Amino acid sequence: SIIAGNNNNIGNEAYSLLHKQILDEVFQNVDNVHFILGSCSSASANDKPIALKHAKIVLSQVGSPGFYMDVANNPYVFGIHVNSDSYTLPALKALQFHLYAMGESTKNQPVRVVYRDRSEFFKSTCESAIDSATLRGFDVTAIEFNPDGEEIPGLPNSQNVEFLEGLADQLCSADEGPNTNNAAVFACVQERDADVMLA
Repeated sequence: SIIAGNNNNIGNEAYSLLHKQILDEVFQNVDNVHFILGSCSSASANDKPIALKHAKIVLSQVGSPGFYMDVANNPYVFGIHVNSDSYTLPALKALQFHLYAMGESTKNQPVRVVYRDRSEFFKSTCESAIDSATLRGFDVTAIEFNPDGEEIPGLPNSQNVEFLEGLADQLCSADEGPNTNNAAVFACVQERDADVMLA
């Protein structure tokens, strides 16, 4: 994978442009490159247009099925990754079995889901959790956020401690009610987001 620096330092948009530029230059200047060992997470989308442009396979490290669906327009995207839409399902099933064993209904169990909207991986993984929890009758609250948005001008949400703490407050409200269990929280976020939200 070609890395274009720390996106926290230059921002996701600048990172994406630089990532594509560097990868494109490699193919223009090195004759014997036959494939791309792809990036992971949101950076992986940067590999796809260059793979198409140079007709080279990108071995993607992405678990979201949607990432691979555009075969008609880009047949060079390949990956053998566990379907990330299934990551949260064992935890939800275990929680459901536990509640049934205790004689409790899933409707009294809050499931709170927070996720970034800028990554196919984060978004589809947590949307799968939301769909599955809703289907099982859990009390679901979903919070989608834009990490690159700016509630405070000049400060990305992903670096805005006050903003992230506000998301945490929405996840774990003290007003859940007397007959409600503690919330089960699913967070499809970067580690630094979780550090702030769970502090």
